Amino acid sequence: MTTHKMTRTKEHKTWTRIKMLCYNKNAKSYRSYGGRGVRMCSEWKDSFIKFYEEMGPMPPDCDGIELISLDGDYCKENCKWVGPHNRRPLSEMPGNKKKEAKRIFKEPTMVCIRVEKEYHDFLKRQAIEKSREKGEVYSVSQLIRDMVEEYMPMPKKSRKETNSEEKS
Repeated sequence: MTTHKMTRTKEHKTWTRIKMLCYNKNAKSYRSYGGRGVRMCSEWKDSFIKFYEEMGPMPPDCDGIELISLDGDYCKENCKWVGPHNRRPLSEMPGNKKKEAKRIFKEPTMVCIRVEKEYHDFLKRQAIEKSREKGEVYSVSQLIRDMVEEYMPMPKKSRKETNSEEKS
């Protein structure tokens, strides 16, 4: 019997969705969560009140919850409220096979790199660690951009190069 009177709240809907993702084999996204072994901690699974006590109310600028480590379970230490302003890019979500096709490039020049799975897993762990340090989602793409900028900065153009480009 429900006594918390929060059944129709965003927080309760989020809690219900997490349970579905982790335990309902018929759910569309089960394969990406429960199917990969992601679970909900027993305290949360057994009690919406415990979930609400640990996560608190959903901030007004948020619309859902996200795992900090995609390979960890849903628990206080591995979850945060998210919205359009701080959500992990779709390309990094588990099970997203169409990620490249959905990406819209805003920059005139983009470089795509392909890395072996072990190295990508290493980069994901580094990005997760950086996310924890910064307190915000830090993607593998951002990690690579930062590494390139740090170790291979763009050379500064000489005045001659700049002038010759302007004339042509």
